[in-house]
Amino acid sequence: MVFFLSLSFSEHIGYLLTIWRKFMGLTQQEMARKIGLRQTHICHIESGDSDIRISTLERIVYGLGLSLEEFWQGPYNRSDLLVDYGFCADYEWVGK
Repeated sequence: MVFFLSLSFSEHIGYLLTIWRKFMGLTQQEMARKIGLRQTHICHIESGDSDIRISTLERIVYGLGLSLEEFWQGPYNRSDLLVDYGFCADYEWVGK
């Protein structure tokens, strides 16, 4: 797991969730329907604006068919792949 000290825990979860969602080719609305949450809730989690309960994180992770370990590792083990999907090495969205 990669964790950047400049990010809060909520921001880190949000960035990982965004990476997984985009990797799976889902919109926020599609992800919300898949796991039974509101799209606005997904948006707040992804932006790091919302503290997330462990039960909600588990609901999201398991709803996406992932284990907690897989979620924390992210879909990529190399930062160059993150750049390919629109993220720089510190998970900052660069708008691809």
